[in-house]
Amino acid sequence: MTMLAGKQLKSRVSEGKKVTAEATESFHAISSDISMMASVIQQISDATREQEIGVRQISLAMSNIDKATQKSQNAVSSSSESSSDLVLQSEKLEKTAENIGILIKGEK
Repeated sequence: MTMLAGKQLKSRVSEGKKVTAEATESFHAISSDISMMASVIQQISDATREQEIGVRQISLAMSNIDKATQKSQNAVSSSSESSSDLVLQSEKLEKTAENIGILIKGEK
C-alpha cells in the first residue's frame, strides 16, 4: 500500500468515525425527544382520565339536583292541592256554621 493510499484510507476511516459519531448523537437526541413526547402523551392521557371522572361526577350531581328538583316540585304541587282542599273545607265549615247559627237562632 502506498503512502497516499494509506492517508486516504485513514482519512476515510476518520470521516466514517465522525459520521458515525454524528449519527449516534442524532439517534440519542431523537430517543430523548421520543421519551419526552411519551411523557407528555402520558400526562395528557392522565389529565383526560381526570376530566372524564370530573364530568361523570358533574353528571351525577346534575342528576341528583334534577331528582331533588322533581321531588320539590311534587311537594309544592301536593302542598298547593292541600291548600286548595283546606280553603274548600274552610268554606264548607263556614257555611255549616252559618246553617247551625240559623238553626239555633231561627234566622235567615
